[in-house]
Amino acid sequence: MSDNGGMCGFEPDLSQLSHPPGDYCCCRPVPDGFSRCVWHENKENKDASKLQKYRADGPEVLDEIILRGATIGKGLEFEGCRIYASDLTGASLKGTNLRDSDLRYSNLSNANLRNADVSESNLQEVNLSDTSLGGTDFEGSHMSATDLTGSTALKTDFSNTHFAGAVLDKVEYRVTDFTNSHMTGVSFEDAEFHKPIFSEAKLQSTNLSDVRLGASNFTNASLKDANLSGCFLKSTTMNGTTLTGANLSDANCEEGNFKNAELQNSRLEETNLSEANLNGANLEGAFLLRTDLRGAELTNTKIFESVFENIITDSKTKFGEYVPYEEEGEYNKAVRVYRRLSDLKKENGDVKNSQRYYIRHKESRRKLAKKKFAETSFLKSVSQDWGIHWTKLLLSSIQKIGSRWVMKHGESPWRVIGTSLTIIVLCSFIYPFIGGIRPAISSADPHYLPIDIPFVDIPEGLQNASVYAYFSLVTFTTLGYGDLQPAGFVSRTLAGLEAFVGGLLMALLVFVLGRRTTW
Repeated sequence: MSDNGGMCGFEPDLSQLSHPPGDYCCCRPVPDGFSRCVWHENKENKDASKLQKYRADGPEVLDEIILRGATIGKGLEFEGCRIYASDLTGASLKGTNLRDSDLRYSNLSNANLRNADVSESNLQEVNLSDTSLGGTDFEGSHMSATDLTGSTALKTDFSNTHFAGAVLDKVEYRVTDFTNSHMTGVSFEDAEFHKPIFSEAKLQSTNLSDVRLGASNFTNASLKDANLSGCFLKSTTMNGTTLTGANLSDANCEEGNFKNAELQNSRLEETNLSEANLNGANLEGAFLLRTDLRGAELTNTKIFESVFENIITDSKTKFGEYVPYEEEGEYNKAVRVYRRLSDLKKENGDVKNSQRYYIRHKESRRKLAKKKFAETSFLKSVSQDWGIHWTKLLLSSIQKIGSRWVMKHGESPWRVIGTSLTIIVLCSFIYPFIGGIRPAISSADPHYLPIDIPFVDIPEGLQNASVYAYFSLVTFTTLGYGDLQPAGFVSRTLAGLEAFVGGLLMALLVFVLGRRTTW
């Protein structure tokens, strides 16, 4: 029997704890053959029925109890209990109700917590190393600085749990739910996860290097400044995830879903993003070195000021027809991004798309010039002596509009030919109304020069039109046969202008054809 009048009298020394509770003295009776109550007796494999006998109804204080190797099961409930600094090493707590309990500083290493309810509990600085957590409910628990090293879990619920500073080294968790959990500063060394759910979880500055996270779900999670280098993230969902400043170097993100993810200033050196979905993602300021983007989709992806060096793409890599900056009216950014995409496609041998982005680059420059011109009013420019600047903007806008329609910014010889034919036909219709043409030697009617084709009866009106078309053609091409000449000052002026424009357009045609051969 105890020397304390049959009462346990155990007073736990919790003064060394970082958050010690108030004073406590155990007043439970001491059974025969025990020196302390059944809860504080230093024995292993205690009988659950005896524990139940000396368990009060409802929440109670059970600080520094000893349940090493005990099999508790569903018979005992600890809901709302305070179980500070207790020894539950190797205990079987399968299906046990520990909801809303306070287990701070306790040792549950090697314990079996399968299907136990530990939701809303305080597990701060608890030792849960090598525990079995299959189906355990930790929802809403506080697990700061908790040691989960080597633990295994299947379909365990850690949603809304606080893990700040916890240790999850060498864990093996499958289909585990960490939704909306706070995991800042958690250690994941040599951890392995299969299909975990981290949606809306907070993992800022967390070290996840070399962790296997295949088929994970990080939807809307925060991984700002996290270290994911060497991670296995194949088929991972990161839709809307914040990865600003994160390190994904050497990570395998093949077939990952990064739609609308925030990847500003992230490091993607030698990252495998093949077949990944990056639609709508923000990669501004990101560093991509030898990044594999084969088959990736980057439609509406923001890549302004991103660094692309020796990245790998193929014909299936899709950057979209337009970049989002153009649609948002940020033409200064669109100009640089289109140029970068054009060079990138050219480096990877995709001539067709390189030309397409070059044209969009020129179109964005045209729109930028138009925008600047619209924002600079003529009256303001004159009053502030900016007339020269305003004139330059006007000429620049005209030049870019002409480049667009005449030769599609140097990429379409057919537009040059079409423009040339339009001018030839238009001039042939104008000549009859401004003096006409006449033979260089005979005095025939200047408006009628018949064409003699054997065995063909050509109507007079058609003969006139064909003659003017002929004269317009030889004038435009500067052939100068000398058989016809313009009649009158206005007609001669138009002929001179047509010859001048014809020379320019033929030079442009040579330029465009030569440019296309250099792609």
